[in-house]
Formats: sequence, structure tokens, C-alpha cells
Amino acid sequence: MKTETKVALGVALIGMFACNAPVSGLVPSTPTASTVPSAPTRQPVPTVMPTAASLDSAHGSAVLIANTSLRVTAVAVAPTRPSAAIYAATWGQGIYRSRDQGQSWTQIAAGPAQVTSLAISADASPLLLAGTANMGVARLSDDGNLGSLSSIGLGDVIVRSVAIDPLRKGRLLAGTDGGLFQSLDGGATWKLLGLGGEEVDDIFVDNAGGRIYAATATHGIQMTPDDGVSWVNFSLPTTGVNDLLPESSSPPALYAATEGRGVARVTIGGALATGTDQGQGPGLAAQLDGERQPGTAITGGPYGGTVTDLKMDPISPTTLYAATEYGVFKTTDNGDNWRLTSLSSTDVYALAIDPANAGVVYAGTRGQGIYRSLDGGETWAKSNDPLVRDLIIYSLVVDPSAPNTIYAGGRRANVDGFTSDNWGGGVFKSIDAGISWTAVNEGLPEGWVYSLAIDPRTPGTLYAGTHSMGVYKSIDGGETWQSKSEGLVSRYHISLDDLKIRSLAINPHNPDQLIVGTWGGGSVFESQDAGATWEYTGKGAEPTHVRTVAYNPVLPDLIYAGKREGGLLYKRISSANSLWQGFPDQVQGGWQNFSVILSIVISPTNGRTMFIAVEGAGVLRSQDGGVSWKIVDNGLLAAPATAIGADSNDAAHLFAATYGAGVFQSLDGGKSWSQHNWATPWDWGLGMAVDSEGRRLFVTTKSDGLQVIPIEDPASNP
Repeated sequence: MKTETKVALGVALIGMFACNAPVSGLVPSTPTASTVPSAPTRQPVPTVMPTAASLDSAHGSAVLIANTSLRVTAVAVAPTRPSAAIYAATWGQGIYRSRDQGQSWTQIAAGPAQVTSLAISADASPLLLAGTANMGVARLSDDGNLGSLSSIGLGDVIVRSVAIDPLRKGRLLAGTDGGLFQSLDGGATWKLLGLGGEEVDDIFVDNAGGRIYAATATHGIQMTPDDGVSWVNFSLPTTGVNDLLPESSSPPALYAATEGRGVARVTIGGALATGTDQGQGPGLAAQLDGERQPGTAITGGPYGGTVTDLKMDPISPTTLYAATEYGVFKTTDNGDNWRLTSLSSTDVYALAIDPANAGVVYAGTRGQGIYRSLDGGETWAKSNDPLVRDLIIYSLVVDPSAPNTIYAGGRRANVDGFTSDNWGGGVFKSIDAGISWTAVNEGLPEGWVYSLAIDPRTPGTLYAGTHSMGVYKSIDGGETWQSKSEGLVSRYHISLDDLKIRSLAINPHNPDQLIVGTWGGGSVFESQDAGATWEYTGKGAEPTHVRTVAYNPVLPDLIYAGKREGGLLYKRISSANSLWQGFPDQVQGGWQNFSVILSIVISPTNGRTMFIAVEGAGVLRSQDGGVSWKIVDNGLLAAPATAIGADSNDAAHLFAATYGAGVFQSLDGGKSWSQHNWATPWDWGLGMAVDSEGRRLFVTTKSDGLQVIPIEDPASNP
């Protein structure tokens, strides 16, 4: 995963596996206790690891250790049978062991090691090797007594993965932010084996083939056949790989948990020939025999992930585009199936569609410029204007009366506005369909714009939601701007300072009516006079963070707000003192488990077909005005697969943890995946291990501690 994410969460695990009736009408009735499932009850946060885990019916058959104070960051199973020990490591609060499938735990090591990864030897008194963020590589012998981890080297780097060679005594490997290191004397001394400058997130030692495979954050799977003398970029050369899992003990293939390409199966046979190009490690780069290249099969998932923006084709509402950190995806069948367009390996934040020619699509990125497609996403061209080359684009709008005029809102990617008092961005305008750009910021104070909206009746009138200065308005096509923030205060945010306007929408039937969603500050405000004054209308939604707002294009009396940790709300703007209401909680796992709803789009044809983009969880669709919802993410490979495991009793029974889309399983060796209902469906999975008997799955998560999940026999539950 990306460096900043892993440092923050302390995550890098290695593959050491053995191995309510629907309500009719456009607006749902107010949910009742009988129609809304009760929210999962989180266990109280104890100060020590629970001595016994309890069964939580809200999570099916999953046994859940909800212990966020401990921050369980790594889990591994001793490679012995039967009744092997399971070890759970934490971020600075010690290591725990269970000998009864996770029902009870004993602390075997105290802090302060911030553990990122674990490896365990097969000895009677096993050696625990830990990668850490603050102690380099650390070790502990599990002799049954409470001890402490001791550093054995590499203390000046973040160690993300560790491995113990089961056949070469004393040989240890450590993947760091700066390459792969090796020790041949049990950690007394260390040497850079190769991949200097690479982040190495997992290691697999193939003793039978005499090769070492390294999963890297930016250059896929790297392999050395000669202990680091030479290296070859083995597979997935432009893809981040988080975890590796051998298909068997003498593997013809590896499974790779990737960033943005799901789980890939990579064959690892093939002859090697000495090359002449300089590799990434010491010596010359090895070359794979041209006739025996490894084959990489991208499997059918897991699907989902974070969609930062959704846009619907105004002419054909069954066609939508989704912006993700891995590029732009497109569906032409109302969300049933998605495919990645040719704009891939690009972190896309914002989209816009030409209302006069729906084949023209614009994409704004994170520091990678602005792109345009003239053929519905089949091909893309990047603007070479240096003015927008390194912008983070949060919003794009097209002038409906002059479609060659486009506005972009954002900030510079590498500017510290806290010290410079300006974020280097603002609003940018193109009058030649995105080829060249000019800054139009006169009157905008800080150079950071989150949201833009254009008046459909008077296209020269625009509104800009800023990072910390409220709302601004232009009546001359962006040439000049005036503050329009009167009333944008509430008891939750008593001044305009640092009031983030994350979303802004105009009523398409009455452009004098606007709504804004604030990040904090009370949630939602409305204006009835084209932004001259604002009124707090967040009753029922306060206090909260609202990331997106929208009007229903068919019934503009209905407005919607997407919250952080609370799902989708609606209200009528014509009713005095109308309160925000939540939709029936019929989403798997419940709205309360969603992190942030990032985008809302509604069909202009019927006003009942709705799509929402959820951070981590992909895209959901409702075709009855929000009464019921369905996950529609087939083909949407935007969920980072963080860890993989296999059932030791069935090699084709695989498991995959994702960052935000929950835990998935495959019954056919990774050809297809389904989200399993025994885990919290929107968990941000960090790492995984399977016990040596194939009876339990252990998953570390961002918010729900360590989940211990019984594994069902696929034959008994087809």
C-alpha cells in the first residue's frame, strides 16, 4: 500500500499461511424499529486483551475481538500441527498468543515495539520475528514466559515485512522502506540484498526453485535467482503488491494481493538467462527466457473500493463513470458491470461530462493534470498546460451554454498553505475544451477550492466552496469573486474560520436555491436567494461531516446529503422545519459502518434510480428512490487487496482482505470472489492468517480489532 497509509496504520503482513417490506413511492416512509436492523453493538474497549472472545450475532458466526485501544496490526499462525498457536501483535502494546483458536489470549511480550509484521519459526519453542516501525527487526523466543522484544538490527528504517528461511538456519529476511535486507547469522549482521529505494511489503522464499520473491509498493513482484546478485521485475511491473501467497508447498504459482488489480495469480516457472541491463539490486539484471515468461491472470475480484466521484451520462443515464485512485471506470448497463477505461494507474478525483456531447469526458487528478476523452473514455489526452500539471483537482464543471468552457477547482499538490498562506490553487478556466488554462482567482483568498457549481440559467454565474473561507460567487465567468457566506455559522461552528465547504449543489429548477455540505460546522445550509444569505438546515443531521449534497432532478423538493458514518439522508425543502431523515437501514452491515459517502447521482429520467459512492465500499444502487440498495461493483477493481490466505484443507478455497470493502472468499482458486457475510462487510482489512487446521480465519482491521472467523466447509454450504 501507499507509504503514508502504511506508516499511519502500521500494516505489512507476510504470507505465512499453512498452506421490512419495501415502501412504495419515491420517498421512503420514516424507518421503524421493525424495518431497520439494529446496529452492531461494539464491545467495550478493555485495557488488556480479552481473556475470552464473545459471539456477536450482528456479525453472523464471526467471533470479534473489538479492541481498538490495542491496535492489532499483525497476526500469524505457527507453522505446526495440530492446535498451532496464533500470535497477534499490536502497535506498541505487546504481543499476544492464543492456543484455543482465539477464544482466550495471553500476553507474551510487552511494548513498546510498533509491530508491522510477524514471522514464526517451526521450532518447539518458536522464534518470533517482528518487523517494526520503531525498532527495526525484533525477536522474541516464546518460552511460555512474559518477555520483551529485542531489536536485532535495522533500527534506522521502517521494517514492513519479515521472513525466516525454514531450511537455511540463521537466515532471516527483512523488507523495508529502502529495500530487501538479509542476515545469515540470525540477525547479528545485515546486508542489503537488493531493491534499494523500494518499499518491500512481503517476502516469499522458494527454496525448491532457489528464488526469492519480493512484493513491492510500486513495481510489482521482484525476483532474484541468485541471492541478490541480479534481479528481474517478475510480474505486475507497474502495480503495488501488498501480499504474496504460494499456491502450494512447491508452487507453480503465487497469488498476489494488489493495489487496484484485485488478486492476481502469477505462474513462477521459467528459465532464466543472464542479461546486460543494470538491475535494481547489486550486479546485473536477470532476464526471463522470452519463451517462458510468467503468466499473470487477473482474477475476478475482489471488487469494490473507493470511488471519489460519480458522473451520469445526461443523455443515456445507464452509462456512468467512476473516478478512483486507479483510474476511471465505466458502466453502460446501469452499474451491473464496470470496466477500467484506458485512463488507468492514475489517481482521479473529479469528473465532468459535456452536457451537449456526452462522449466528451473530463477527469481531474491528484497532481497528474487534467485529462479529456472525446470518445466516451476509450482514449484520453492530457492537457500539457503547466498551469494545471500538478494540481489536485477536486471539482470540474462544464458551461452548458458553451461546452468548450470548463472550470476546475483545486490546489497545488506540493504546497504548504499553512506556512505560505496560500495553497497555490483556486479556480482555473479553459475556453478551448481543456487544452489551455488560465487562473481566475481575483477575490479568492486562499487558493484551495473544493466544490464548484454553475448556474444553468445564467452560466456566467458560478459558486465556489473553499477549504476554510466559506462560499464565493462570480457573476462574470470567474473573472472576479465575492464572498457569499452570510449565515454560514451555527452553534457547531461559530465562525467562518476553517469552514470547509466540501459540496455545493444548485436546484436545477430554481437556480436561486442552493445547498452546501460542510465538513464539520453543522452539516447542511440552504440559500433561497442565490447565495446572498444562508440558513442552517441541518436539524436531524447534526453535528456531522457532509461530503456530498444533491437535488433530485425530477422532484427538486427532495434534497440528499451523504454523511460520514451515518449513510444517506433526505428531506423536503418545502416543509417548514423539515428534519433530515435516514433511509431504511437495509444495506448489508448497516449505514453506520460506512466511512464516508463521497458522491450521489440521480437519474434525470425517473428520479428514482440513485447511485452512491462509498469510501472503500464501491458503488451502491437503488431503483426505488432509496428504499432498498444493492452493491453494483462487478468489475470495479478499486479495492486494495491487502492480504490473502488459503484453506489448508482445500487449496482452491481462498480468502482476501480488502481495505474498505470487507473480506471476500473464492471457492475456485481466485477465478471469482464473493463478499462473505460472516465479517463486517465494510471493514478496512489490514492483514490475515489462517490456522494450520483450516478452521479459523484471523483478520486484523482498522476499526474492529482482530476478527476470528470460523471457516465453513465449502462442500456443506455450496
